[in-house]
Amino acid sequence: MAGVPLLHSCRGGSCGACRATWVSGEVSFPAGPGLGLTDEERAAGQLLLCRAHPRSDVAVAVRSLRPAGEIERRRLPCRVAQWERLSPEVLKLGLKLPAIEPFRWVAGQAIDLILPDGTQRAYSLAAAPTDGPLLELHIARVPDGKATGALFALGGPGALLTIEGPFGGFIPPAAHAAAPLVLVAGGTGYAPLRALLRALIAEGWTRPTRLYFGVRRAAELYADTELRDLAERHPQLHYIPVCEEACSVANVRRGRVHAALLNEEKDVTDVDVYAAGPSPMVAALRTELLARGLSGERFYADAFG
Repeated sequence: MAGVPLLHSCRGGSCGACRATWVSGEVSFPAGPGLGLTDEERAAGQLLLCRAHPRSDVAVAVRSLRPAGEIERRRLPCRVAQWERLSPEVLKLGLKLPAIEPFRWVAGQAIDLILPDGTQRAYSLAAAPTDGPLLELHIARVPDGKATGALFALGGPGALLTIEGPFGGFIPPAAHAAAPLVLVAGGTGYAPLRALLRALIAEGWTRPTRLYFGVRRAAELYADTELRDLAERHPQLHYIPVCEEACSVANVRRGRVHAALLNEEKDVTDVDVYAAGPSPMVAALRTELLARGLSGERFYADAFG
């Protein structure tokens, strides 16, 4: 109501993105406290804002806060200027906004895409603000999905849609820190991480970075060529593709992406981890990494589904 955006992502209590520390006041958890905190974190007074209902005036301490008005939430018409299949099941949309309507966002944020019939779905922005005027989305087909079915059926650019946002978002990572940066994407969870990478490139990033990109089948490695090219041009980036099923892609790891990361990251006490993908993947990864010594303050998540 005050126009101050708080960090959030899955809205279901799994990812921990909206974690805060209780200071004063009364809160309740009608749907339970959520799985995105450990017992130790809850005992230390932490709570998930998406699960907490205030019963009085409440004070909480949060990790990051953008001033009201710094990023204005807007509802704007847009036109589909790009329509491209990145894989059989992933669609890239480039949305063009009216030239006279400014729209500001931070890398890692999301928007709601609203179809002409009113159907509304949230999608992460896959480009940084410095990349140009188009808003880029990566959309995975959902079986029998009303929104994705309509978007895949467009067949090309030209359609008029509406957006609302921006919403949520990561705390952008430092571009020149000494501590390694670990990015892990499940499927189209790559979209917000791509935006972060684009922002880091614009800052002349030098930080050691490892990116794990996990999918079920080889055909879903839709960003493989792009990531191999980035790793070749930026030696600080190490790209690790992961596929659950048998796959002929060069240097691919076999299995689930969070398991591949846990197998290769032997020491996580001095890294920053950014995870984006399905809520179960994000929740499992957070639990395992905290058990291995990662600070909860150094785990950032964008979860969906």
